[in-house]
Amino acid sequence: MCEDIKKLMVEHVYGASETPAKIKLMKMSKGWNWEISLSGSDFMELIHKIDDANEIMKAKYGNGSEV
Repeated sequence: MCEDIKKLMVEHVYGASETPAKIKLMKMSKGWNWEISLSGSDFMELIHKIDDANEIMKAKYGNGSEV
Protein backbone atom coordinates (compact mmCIF):
# COMPACT_ATOMS: atom_id res chain seq x y z
CA MET A 1 0.00 0.00 0.00
CA CYS A 2 2.88 2.41 0.67
CA GLU A 3 4.07 2.16 -2.92
CA ASP A 4 0.75 3.76 -4.08
CA ILE A 5 1.51 7.05 -2.30
CA LYS A 6 2.17 9.91 -4.71
CA LYS A 7 3.78 13.22 -3.98
CA LEU A 8 2.14 16.47 -5.02
CA MET A 9 3.94 19.79 -4.91
CA VAL A 10 1.90 22.99 -5.11
CA GLU A 11 3.65 26.31 -5.58
CA HIS A 12 1.84 29.61 -5.09
CA VAL A 13 3.54 32.65 -6.61
CA TYR A 14 2.21 36.00 -5.46
CA GLY A 15 2.91 39.31 -7.15
CA ALA A 16 4.99 37.77 -9.90
CA SER A 17 2.52 38.11 -12.74
CA GLU A 18 0.53 40.91 -14.29
CA THR A 19 -3.15 41.19 -13.34
CA PRO A 20 -5.20 39.92 -16.27
CA ALA A 21 -7.57 42.10 -18.21
CA LYS A 22 -11.21 41.09 -17.92
CA ILE A 23 -13.83 41.80 -20.55
CA LYS A 24 -17.47 40.89 -19.97
CA LEU A 25 -19.43 40.68 -23.23
CA MET A 26 -23.23 40.92 -23.00
CA LYS A 27 -25.83 40.47 -25.76
CA MET A 28 -28.56 43.05 -25.24
CA SER A 29 -31.77 43.63 -27.18
CA LYS A 30 -30.22 46.63 -28.97
CA GLY A 31 -26.80 45.09 -29.62
CA TRP A 32 -23.64 44.14 -27.77
CA ASN A 33 -22.29 45.78 -24.61
CA TRP A 34 -19.07 45.10 -22.78
CA GLU A 35 -17.34 45.92 -19.53
CA ILE A 36 -13.56 46.24 -19.43
CA SER A 37 -11.81 45.76 -16.09
CA LEU A 38 -8.11 46.40 -15.45
CA SER A 39 -6.09 47.23 -12.38
CA GLY A 40 -2.60 48.51 -11.80
CA SER A 41 -0.55 51.42 -10.58
CA ASP A 42 0.27 53.14 -13.90
CA PHE A 43 -2.86 55.15 -14.74
CA MET A 44 -1.79 56.21 -18.23
CA GLU A 45 -0.84 52.64 -19.18
CA LEU A 46 -4.26 51.45 -17.98
CA ILE A 47 -6.05 54.11 -20.04
CA HIS A 48 -4.13 53.07 -23.17
CA LYS A 49 -4.93 49.38 -22.58
CA ILE A 50 -8.61 50.17 -22.01
CA ASP A 51 -8.73 52.27 -25.20
CA ASP A 52 -7.05 49.47 -27.18
CA ALA A 53 -9.43 46.83 -25.83
CA ASN A 54 -12.43 49.06 -26.51
CA GLU A 55 -11.36 49.64 -30.13
CA ILE A 56 -10.96 45.89 -30.67
CA MET A 57 -14.41 45.24 -29.21
CA LYS A 58 -15.96 47.99 -31.38
CA ALA A 59 -14.35 46.53 -34.52
CA LYS A 60 -15.71 43.06 -33.74
CA TYR A 61 -19.11 43.83 -32.14
CA GLY A 62 -20.03 47.35 -33.29
CA ASN A 63 -20.36 50.44 -31.13
CA GLY A 64 -22.48 48.79 -28.47
CA SER A 65 -26.15 49.47 -27.90
CA GLU A 66 -27.49 52.97 -28.32
CA VAL A 67 -29.40 54.13 -25.26
